[in-house]
Amino acid sequence: MSLNNMFMIRTANSEVYKELVTEKKLFSRQIELFLIGLSIGIAKNLKSNKRPNHDIIRLVILESNLKLYKDVIDVIAEIFCRKIEEGECGSMILSYADGGIEYIWEEYLAQRILDLPRLYQETLNNWENISNTLITELKKEN
Repeated sequence: MSLNNMFMIRTANSEVYKELVTEKKLFSRQIELFLIGLSIGIAKNLKSNKRPNHDIIRLVILESNLKLYKDVIDVIAEIFCRKIEEGECGSMILSYADGGIEYIWEEYLAQRILDLPRLYQETLNNWENISNTLITELKKEN
């Protein structure tokens, strides 16, 4: 399952993007923060209950200018959305991303710094467990 190129990457946490990307310049692009949030959200199984209401970028724009970012989203959609409809897949991806963003924001507010090396290590440890689970599931399907 891949998402339609017209799919809009959105967030329910525009204030976090404004603070971390625009004001503090901890990320050069909103899509970078989105992908980190998505990775953390999936690795820690964090989903947001908030409704995304702030547009970030359409996938079609990533296709032409930032293909690596689109490829990451496509791979995640292929892995995690194998058995669900496109609309549900998009909602799930946005929910995981916002869940990760909310986690990052809580960490940032508590420490007043963004400790990306620690977050990366935590996420990496969780991804090893996730990849083993996914491999087991894929073997069952074949």
